[in-house]
Amino acid sequence: MKKLFSLLFLIAVSFSVFAQSTSPRFGTTKGQDNTGRVLNYKVVTTNDAAGNDTISVNSNAFQTIVRPSSNITDSVNIKATLTNCRMGDELYVIISKGSGSGAIRFPSTSFTNDASANRYTIAANKTAVFFFKFNGSRWHMVSKTIQP
Repeated sequence: MKKLFSLLFLIAVSFSVFAQSTSPRFGTTKGQDNTGRVLNYKVVTTNDAAGNDTISVNSNAFQTIVRPSSNITDSVNIKATLTNCRMGDELYVIISKGSGSGAIRFPSTSFTNDASANRYTIAANKTAVFFFKFNGSRWHMVSKTIQP
C-alpha cells in the first residue's frame, strides 16, 4: 500500500512540475539575473488549409510569435496551452487574410478578450496583430490592431 501511495505522489509531483507559473522567467531577487540574458524567443509558423482550422501553440518561451506561413484562407482558432507558461510571457499573433473574409477566434479556456465569443473578423487582404500577456493563469489581451 505504501508503494502505491508513493507512486501516486511521484506522479502528482511530476505533473505539477510542468504547470504554469506565477513567477517570471527572470530573477526578481537581489543577485539573480534580470538582464534578459535568460529569456528565450520562439516563432511558430503553420500552414492554413481550407475549412475552420485550429492552430495549437505551446508557448514555452518568454516571447512567442505566431504567424501562418501564408495568408489564411478562411477562419482559424488559436489554442494556446497553459503548460510551461510563466507570468509575464508574451504572445503575438500576426494573421494576414487573403481573398474573401474570415475570422480569428481565441477560445476562452486560455484567453481573456474583449469581444463576444472571442471572435474577430478580418476583411479580405488585411492583416491583424494581437498581443497577449500571461498573468500566471490565462492569456490577457493587451492590444489588437485590425487593419481597416
